[in-house]
Amino acid sequence: MLMAPTYPPWVTWGSNESYLPAAFYNLTSTSSISAFTRWIERHQPITAGVGSDLLLAPYRQLELITLGFGLAFRAIWIAQFPGNYLNVPGYVINSPYAFSEYDGLGHFIEPLIAPHALSYVHPFLYTI
Repeated sequence: MLMAPTYPPWVTWGSNESYLPAAFYNLTSTSSISAFTRWIERHQPITAGVGSDLLLAPYRQLELITLGFGLAFRAIWIAQFPGNYLNVPGYVINSPYAFSEYDGLGHFIEPLIAPHALSYVHPFLYTI
């Protein structure tokens, strides 16, 4: 399945901001971690193909999913250790995410990628 356009807006290489937006730290926002993981569960964006012959999705799509997880991990880390960073906004320091969310994201990723450990990027969908 190709990526649906509803993924959170912070999942982008185009931002020049040092920190994710305040909406990411609002637990009920469509930009929250739970909205991101629900989107992944609903759309299964790491696979593409026809019928039972599922392969990995195009590189650019996989890259955005990986970026999303990386940014979420970084945001949780910074909220827990803000003294290690410069000019951390108050909304990051007052993050509602417990550090256990960091571990939770890791547990979410593991079963998502495990079935595809030996998969290949679909040759007709691969673009650089």
